[in-house]
Amino acid sequence: SEEEERKVLAFLHDRVGSETLAAGDLKAARKHFEKAIAHWPRCAPAHLHLGDLHYEAGRTKEAVAAWKGLAEADPTRAWLAFGRFEELRLSGVDVPGYEEWLRALVDARPRGWRARVALAEHLVATNRVEEGRDILDEALRACPGAAEVQRAEWRMAAEQGVTPEQARHVAELLGGRHAVDGHTCLHCRYRTDGPEWRCPHCHRWDAFVPDA
Repeated sequence: SEEEERKVLAFLHDRVGSETLAAGDLKAARKHFEKAIAHWPRCAPAHLHLGDLHYEAGRTKEAVAAWKGLAEADPTRAWLAFGRFEELRLSGVDVPGYEEWLRALVDARPRGWRARVALAEHLVATNRVEEGRDILDEALRACPGAAEVQRAEWRMAAEQGVTPEQARHVAELLGGRHAVDGHTCLHCRYRTDGPEWRCPHCHRWDAFVPDA
């Protein structure tokens, strides 16, 4: 179909862009990433790689716009950029409107936990610990089996000095759930532990969605 052709072209441009970038041709790489997004706006790696290119070139504002562009094209994959924003924070770079952006993602997906984890960690990092813990508890209630939520809960508890009462609280929220962060192919229901750009079973491009 025409849609599948555009997806293939997008991911091919992203691949060529990555190889061109590795060879040191930033201008050509940027064009390939932009062509990938033009062919298929939801091409997540192209948004990420374009942002990385801008960031490495010292264009932080353009990098942030590229990473946020992924969320605009596909909110379910906004979480792929969260690590980039965390690196900016750790390096002392302020991202105007970042908290509002995270809150909008939380509001858009009532049962989504990834944006809640990112928001909780942002709040704790800006000395709003209690609010951050409340948001993280919401994430755990939304998806108690998510491995990253469980890690974040215990990590935050350890950093803040966990008490026996807090330990019991976390254990009760977990409820003995097995920790898995899965992704499922929309076409054949093939399931993986992490995101894939192409399904290894039915070979469809851009087919995986997170389980929650």
